[in-house]
Amino acid sequence: MNRPKKRVPRGNNTTACPHCGAPCISLKTRQLAPTMREITYQCGNEGCGHIFVAELSAVRTLSPSAAPNPDVHLPVVVITSRGAA
Repeated sequence: MNRPKKRVPRGNNTTACPHCGAPCISLKTRQLAPTMREITYQCGNEGCGHIFVAELSAVRTLSPSAAPNPDVHLPVVVITSRGAA
């Protein structure tokens, strides 16, 4: 069954419900590691009411930190423009 995609507002910790596609709100977060956070979401659709946990993790560096944590090791990605060598 194809569900229509609903627009999720941009902002802090927003995502779409994996069941109905409605925007969700974050209820709480918990830091698991320097690069991993667990987020509890609640669907904004009262007819759905789904509550679920998601994980957010830092996976790569686009611009290096000016105050790096020596315990954090993320791969650095070099961004080049199209056609550049």
